[in-house]
Amino acid sequence: MSFFRYADVFSDDMEIDPATAEEEFVPDWDIRNKDSVMDELVARTLLFNISAPLDHARSRKMKNQDLGAMVLSNQAQSNIFVTELYRRWIEAESVRESLEKETLSLKRKV
Repeated sequence: MSFFRYADVFSDDMEIDPATAEEEFVPDWDIRNKDSVMDELVARTLLFNISAPLDHARSRKMKNQDLGAMVLSNQAQSNIFVTELYRRWIEAESVRESLEKETLSLKRKV
């Protein structure tokens, strides 16, 4: 299973090749349908190869403090969205249960 997409993943001067810039990005990994991200190697392979080349090049050029700030900001925003999504799911489940009860009640009347 390949671990890194790039020959020199830690290169600070990585640039996007203009000749291939318009090509479709396809992650370069050997992850199979039978694999699970619960497996550490599969999870690492996924995370290290999911970035498009331009994103990888941009993040490699960021200073540590800027990268850290981006990670913290992204994590905070992600947590907010996850909790909001969970709230909406709970509300939708409540509405679904109410509709099921109402449907059963109407079926009994008919």
